[in-house]
Parts: sequence; structure tokens; C-alpha cells
Amino acid sequence: MIKEPIVQVWSEVEVDFKYSSITELMNIEYRHIKYWQLMGLLLKRLSSFRVYENHFFHIRYLKWRGNIKTIPVYLVLMTLCRLTNVKIVWTCHNILEYSMPSRRQNEFLRKLVFYYSYRVIVMHSDLIKYLPERSEKVRVANFGNFRKHFEQASLLPPNKMFKTIYREWKAAIPGSLDIVFISTLPDLDPLFHLLDSDQSITALIITPRIQQLTVSNNVFLYTEKVTSEVHELLVENHSAIGYLGHENISVPTSIYMYASYGLPVIGLNSEPVSSIISENEIGETFTSIQDISRAYYKVRSEYNRYQMNMERFLNSNSWERSAEIHREIFEVS
Repeated sequence: MIKEPIVQVWSEVEVDFKYSSITELMNIEYRHIKYWQLMGLLLKRLSSFRVYENHFFHIRYLKWRGNIKTIPVYLVLMTLCRLTNVKIVWTCHNILEYSMPSRRQNEFLRKLVFYYSYRVIVMHSDLIKYLPERSEKVRVANFGNFRKHFEQASLLPPNKMFKTIYREWKAAIPGSLDIVFISTLPDLDPLFHLLDSDQSITALIITPRIQQLTVSNNVFLYTEKVTSEVHELLVENHSAIGYLGHENISVPTSIYMYASYGLPVIGLNSEPVSSIISENEIGETFTSIQDISRAYYKVRSEYNRYQMNMERFLNSNSWERSAEIHREIFEVS
């Protein structure tokens, strides 16, 4: 017999694959609610002199909506949460959020939300040092296997233009790809240096947020979004190496994407990516453009070892493990 949810969690963003994977393993009701709707509920509850029991507001991304709509809205919302006994949980995905106009505003908002939060979740312990203080309220969680997500996405309408030109390009090169990069906001300079200096290495790069560049014949660069084809691409290129060009102090989900398909990685020597790679021995890091060649060929020479380590990494970082941590945070018995 299935128990009725005893805990209710409101989130300011739509429930995605990450949190549906976690909350499906917990006895909670987790749903999306807009800021103004939540304010209305809290004001109504406050006006009747009642408080909530077992209710949480989950902030997953800090968002900047302009000078007038940002700080005041957060202050009012979090004060209402305090007055109505709704506990705030903040998942700090990125120390530097993409939408912030400046680092100063980002830091102020981070300190503000940290202060009001009942619990703060980070996806790797490296992020703790960037929080306002080392506190007992901080918990370290993880992501899990993303393969189911990409299998489900493969049923979506295809990107016909991508499939056509990619297949034409792929037919002209022998064998499977050497490097795969599917992500946004990367530092691609080291990767392009490697590919330009060694044109025997073939690479697929899908990154929607950069302008079209002139690349060599050994590189397929696509600068629009690709969704339904990702599963097929990663299965087809099962002996490739994943590239991580992130330096934005966050845990990119692409690490888990590559792990879900057994692809070892090379990545910039920047926390927390470098720590995840070195702690789990799932690839190699590089510190400069000149160093990327060493990292690539080191992984290639011991590919099977890194691949087995990637499997162990994924087994130890499961959705079940993350659900256990979230269960304690949301006080689910």
C-alpha cells in the first residue's frame, strides 16, 4: 500500500529529470509553483494566523529579474516563509549564476539566500568554500545515471538538418569519433588547439551558445540545440572521450552524461571538475592549451581502465544515494 505524501515541497522551476529521479524515490509531493502564487498562499495563511507543517520551498537557481524585482522579491518571499514556518532549501548548482549582471550582485544574493536557508545542497564538496561560511546546514548530494533521460528524449521529433549534415560528414571519416562535446558555455580554445595540431583526431562538438566558427574537416561543429539524437550519438561513439571545458565553479551534468554511456573524460584543471576527475580517476585534467595533448593521449592509452572507473563512479553516485541525502533534508521518515 502506497503511503500518502507527508511532506510537500514547492520549487520555483519546473520539475526536471534530475529532481523527478530523486523525488520518485521519496514519499513527498514535489511540484512547481510561481513566485507570485507562492506569495499569495503564504499571505493567505499568514492572514488567518496559521502556519504550515512539513512544507518546504526549494530554490534551485538564483535568478536576476532586474533591480526592482530581484532583491525585494527574494526578501519578501523568504520573510513570508519564515513567518509561516515554510523551510527554505537551496540547491547551489552554480557559484556564479549565468543570468547575473555582475559578480557583486551574484555574491550578495548568494549570501542573502544562504542566510535564510534551512538547508543548502551542493553537488560536490568543493563548492562549500565559496559559500558565505562553513555551516552545519550544508549537505553534499550528487546526480545519477542520465541514460534513461536521453533514451526518453530520443522519442522527441528529430533535428532533421543536424542528422542530414552530420551523417554526410560522418560518412567521410573512418571509424568512430575520438572526442565528443555536448554542452554549453565551454572554453573550447584548448580543444580546438588539439584538433588543429593533430588532424587525425575527429570530434563532434554541439554547443548552442557560440557563433559559428571555421573548423577543419576532422571536426563537426553544430551550434544549435540537439536533443533527440544525443542517445544515438553516445551509443554509436562508445569508444570516444568526453570533453569538459567548464570553469564556472559548478558540477556540469555532462560528467554524468558521459558516465552514463561509459565515456572517460578530459577536462580543465578547475574545481570542482578537476576534483571529480582526479578523485574517481575517470580521466585526465589539463592546465593549458599545450597540456591538452598529453591528457588526451594518456586517457586513450589506458581507455579500459578509465572506463571501468567511470562505471564505479556512476554506481557510487546513484539517484538512490542522492534520495537518501534529500530524504534527510526534507525530513522524510
